[in-house]
Amino acid sequence: FKNIFQLQSIQPTQFTQPMAVSQGDIYPPIIGGIILCIATSMHLYLRGKLTSLSSVFHGFAHLQTGVLSWKFTFCFGLIAASTMMYNIVGTGTFYGSPLFESTLGAGLDIYGWMIGGYLIGVGSYLTGGCLSGHGFCGVPRFNPRSLTALPLFLLSAMGVATLRYYIPFMDGTVIASSADVSLTANIGLGLVIAGLIFVIYKRRGHGIRDVLISFIIGFGFGLGVVIAGFARRASVMSFLTLADGWNPAFLFALATVIVLNIFT
Repeated sequence: FKNIFQLQSIQPTQFTQPMAVSQGDIYPPIIGGIILCIATSMHLYLRGKLTSLSSVFHGFAHLQTGVLSWKFTFCFGLIAASTMMYNIVGTGTFYGSPLFESTLGAGLDIYGWMIGGYLIGVGSYLTGGCLSGHGFCGVPRFNPRSLTALPLFLLSAMGVATLRYYIPFMDGTVIASSADVSLTANIGLGLVIAGLIFVIYKRRGHGIRDVLISFIIGFGFGLGVVIAGFARRASVMSFLTLADGWNPAFLFALATVIVLNIFT
């Protein structure tokens, strides 16, 4: 890890500063995109399912008993990958690019998080999918709905992000420090281990293979999300905000997943 990860304290990227494209804006998104492609392809070939996080959360909300086990273990893998990476890397960098914020919640107040989360849920319901379902899986299959939904996702997000850049609103203070995030990550990892053991115990002899495959796929998906920079708000916002500091790193990751999944 010492050869790749530079473990050092950094500050969150500021959107107000011009941002030149560096190797940290190219290599991590492409590597993360490749990992996301592998995870989504495994999900399709091993379980015959497209990887849509909105579908996973939909199963939780409606208590779909026949699929809860694999959806829980998929989420366990997702959380395990991100918490493991946070414990290894922290606020260090990968090829010069930070994977996590040193503080969580800067630039958006609690109401902004709540409203944003609600609108994401409503939008995913109305379009029948989210970025992972439409972008990672639907567009490579040339699905008409996905080909319509993905551009609308990006254009509307860029519109709101750019509007907030020039006319700030709901720009609150920091919600959690790095110490709080680290504690939450450790608690989350502990819950993942306990939850995985419980699911395996309950499913012993019945569908253990699907449970373990779902965990591995979720872990790979979470690893790809983190390395691609999707877990860092500053990375996503620097792409969505049309200003002097615009950065195409998000687009590199998305394009990598889409292009590779066309062939897989």
